[in-house]
Amino acid sequence: MFFMIAAAVMLVTLPFFYGRIPALFQVLPIAIILLALVAGFTNPRHRAVALANLLIATAGVLLYGAVAVRTYRESGGEDAFFWTSQVLALDFLLALYYASKTIRGMVTKLVSPFREPLA
Repeated sequence: MFFMIAAAVMLVTLPFFYGRIPALFQVLPIAIILLALVAGFTNPRHRAVALANLLIATAGVLLYGAVAVRTYRESGGEDAFFWTSQVLALDFLLALYYASKTIRGMVTKLVSPFREPLA
């Protein structure tokens, strides 16, 4: 769900912030589509997808957190681009939390003394 929220925010705000991120204008539509696809494939039983969620969420927190800090330093807290970046960083942080819980659940089930090992 958090990836879909991020994709929707990115899609809706892309036309407004085109001048701020012209180099990424070609990449962002692809990133939006990939976020939607990964969100659709998310399943707690598939390790590869859970790991992809963890990596994407980490990259999102780092990217949008850095953009928010840079924008705040350049333009202050009144800038809509700052707030959009901040919301996206928070969204990816929540996605990172749930992705790490999923990975933890997978690892715990593998090493738990109370369960049979998974094949």
